[in-house]
Amino acid sequence: MPSYQICTSSGLPKSADLSEISDEQLEEAIIRIVEFEGPVHAEEIIQRVKAHTGIPRMFSKIKHRILDSLEEADSSGKILARGEFYWPLLGPAELLRKRDTESYAKIEWICDEEIKEAVRFVLNNQYSTPLEDLIIQASRVLGIKTTRKNTWDRIEKLILSEIESNELTRTPNEMIYFVE
Repeated sequence: MPSYQICTSSGLPKSADLSEISDEQLEEAIIRIVEFEGPVHAEEIIQRVKAHTGIPRMFSKIKHRILDSLEEADSSGKILARGEFYWPLLGPAELLRKRDTESYAKIEWICDEEIKEAVRFVLNNQYSTPLEDLIIQASRVLGIKTTRKNTWDRIEKLILSEIESNELTRTPNEMIYFVE
């Protein structure tokens, strides 16, 4: 499984003042980030712009400008918005990516589709798995080292929704597996 790759260059100049950067430059940079990292959470895009430009503090005015550029890129059909996540038009090369120390694994910044892929990955490798183990193993696949309550709840909710939609099943001995 590939590691999550961080976009290290969006083409933005180092400038502590985002007002020196045109709307077009900002939108192009955001599209580059989304094409490289997508699906990517809006907050991660904001962090990339901050890192690439060297902005010391992300004030709400700057954050809103970045979010406005994201909306513009989406409405003009250059990227796809699905909730708080932004996707490249052609879809990601790899949906399931392992986050490591450089790309902090925060469950809120991982889309449902990628979490579901992690669950499928575990089931393809371990076959029938108890719910508790499946949650922990899916979080490890994503690069989350400690499965806290918010991570547990999010993964459990997605597994239960997959059971409800008949993508997965819970066997009589309480194991989770694909519907056959």
